Amino acid sequence: MLGHRQFWEGAQPQMVRFPAESYDRLMCLMPHTHAGVSATSTAVLLGLPIITMGDWRRSVVEPVMEAFQPTMVASFPRTFVELATGELPVAGAAQVHSWFNTGDSAHYGHIRRLVQPGRRPAGLIKPWLPREAADESALPGSQFIDGLGSEMGMANFGHVTTPESPRSDRCVGRPLQYVEAAVLDEERNPGSRRNRRAAGGQDALAHFGLLEQPAAHRVVRAGRLVADRDVARRDADGKAFTT
Repeated sequence: MLGHRQFWEGAQPQMVRFPAESYDRLMCLMPHTHAGVSATSTAVLLGLPIITMGDWRRSVVEPVMEAFQPTMVASFPRTFVELATGELPVAGAAQVHSWFNTGDSAHYGHIRRLVQPGRRPAGLIKPWLPREAADESALPGSQFIDGLGSEMGMANFGHVTTPESPRSDRCVGRPLQYVEAAVLDEERNPGSRRNRRAAGGQDALAHFGLLEQPAAHRVVRAGRLVADRDVARRDADGKAFTT
């Protein structure tokens, strides 16, 4: 169960790091009872033109893409898998600069193909990630933004892949600005980067269901952190990796 307070804790800082130029248009293929709530709410609050669909199949989605010409597409991986299989949707993705996924659930092989079409205008920001500088000049291809931790109330980590990005298997990115994250040791205390226990998310962002049913959702309290018990590590740049 998602509470409005938890959602707004994450939505506010994300809104100032979300593309909202006069030419931006968002296509949302995420389930409207799940992550689609976030994408749709963001578009409405920012005044972005948006089209939402209940059918995720490429045969239905691609003609709408060609007519709507979105600059951003938010979806779960099943649509991205179909779009990345066979001929790329060059006409429908001609103006796309950003693909949004959630759950760290997309595969590199599909991401690598999806970021080939589209165009990134000058000044395009890396959504959600305040530490990432905007592109200074226009670039061919698009960017794929993956979030991890949406089941905690809002994405807690963000990772951006572009055609120029080196391969970085199992990287879930950096904690977002409203998240306190740490790698925990076996006693659930913050440890060194070498310790391989996972981390986090502030209590303010956690779903009620996760806190009330820790056994069912594999989460435990660790001081102010809510740990998900995944095996993880962080590198010297602060990027997190899971197995």
